[in-house]
Amino acid sequence: WRGPALDEARAAAFVGVSAHSATQARRAATAGAAYATLSPVFETATHPETPPLGLGPVRLASRAAGLPVYALGGVTGARARLARDAGAHGAAVLSGLLFAWDAPRTVRAYLDALGD
Repeated sequence: WRGPALDEARAAAFVGVSAHSATQARRAATAGAAYATLSPVFETATHPETPPLGLGPVRLASRAAGLPVYALGGVTGARARLARDAGAHGAAVLSGLLFAWDAPRTVRAYLDALGD
């Protein structure tokens, strides 16, 4: 199931799109998305069969997409900072928080890494 079309969902909510290339992020912006996640930027245990994109597509998408781009996939605090330095608006994290022993401390570490 793919869910509603972007224009239908946008009327009801703040809509983001999951992109796997700078081109897909640009298409999301053209279609009216409010933001895009770009993934997987780094190696990730949840999708070991998928090669990481690296920071090049983060740079490209962040400059060309016309919407905020968030790095997703294998993001640690240090990697979140690398993604931000490459132009990402921020980072989206799933496993790094779901499997954290001390979630508040982990969140603080991410925020500290992304802080200016």
